[in-house]
Amino acid sequence: TFFYANVKFRNGAYQQKMDATYVEVPSFTTFDAKINYAPTDAITTELGMRNITDEDYAYDMGFPMPGREFFVNLEYKF
Repeated sequence: TFFYANVKFRNGAYQQKMDATYVEVPSFTTFDAKINYAPTDAITTELGMRNITDEDYAYDMGFPMPGREFFVNLEYKF
């Protein structure tokens, strides 16, 4: 069993517009976390959440990224 956490921070990015001017893309911080559990050598489960604080952010102006996401994975090795 292990716990994984990730923090993404972006500040001071600029994007060029069609008229050759630049606009500053807003800064943001997101938090992700997941936990993995392997009850046997063949089975692994994973449970987690991305963008825990449901931050409204975008890497490029006009292209928003997803809000809070939950995920569950189950892996079986033959």
